[in-house]
Amino acid sequence: TEFMAVHEELAAARIQLEQAARLTELGTLSAMLAHQLNQPLTVIQVLLQSSLSGKEARKLPAPVAQNLRDSIAAVGKADDIVRRFRHMVRAPGREGLETVDVKQIAALSVEILRQGMQKLRLEFVIADSSGPFLARASEGDLEQVFFSLIQNAQQAGGGQARTIRITLASDDRDIIICFADTCGGIDPEHEDRIFEPFFTTKPPGKGTGLGLSLVRQIVSRWRGEVSLENHPGRGATFTVTIPRA
Repeated sequence: TEFMAVHEELAAARIQLEQAARLTELGTLSAMLAHQLNQPLTVIQVLLQSSLSGKEARKLPAPVAQNLRDSIAAVGKADDIVRRFRHMVRAPGREGLETVDVKQIAALSVEILRQGMQKLRLEFVIADSSGPFLARASEGDLEQVFFSLIQNAQQAGGGQARTIRITLASDDRDIIICFADTCGGIDPEHEDRIFEPFFTTKPPGKGTGLGLSLVRQIVSRWRGEVSLENHPGRGATFTVTIPRA
């Protein structure tokens, strides 16, 4: 029995070391990717801006000009995503935090994702009116939290008609965001591993296993918490708690 216990501890330690090595490799690849993408993104942005600032720009039809402005904004977001992904694997800190309106970001994220999710009905509910819901966080990272948890529910739903109800509430100290879905829940044998980096139940090539791990890392950077209430066969509720500004 003692031998088996030691064997299991060694096996768990080996898995942790392998995950740490893969995260280190991911950090290196992220830095390289960010470096390689920086130049073409900058060139695209400069060329788009030039198209809008020249004399010929006045002759552009209004829809074309608007498309160019939207493209510039999209390139800026792409650059921001690359930069944030590069920093994601660093040790958690509090750099880059700002005062953000959680309600506004939640509503925008739901509206964006609702358009592309035909089988997943999204509901956004304000549980109380004690706002404003201001937190010390990062706007881009908070959007990533919403996107990851909503898409996680969608993928768990398997393409069937499901519902995810997002509830926003607050108390004297924290802002509480609940993501409650009817997407079947999590297999009990996987429940303890869902936040592990690279753990996924999806077929090869269908998932990286980083979504929930990054959500926890982001929220921890804000001194917040992520918890799970699992109902196998019915659904799951992820609760994100972050300090108020």
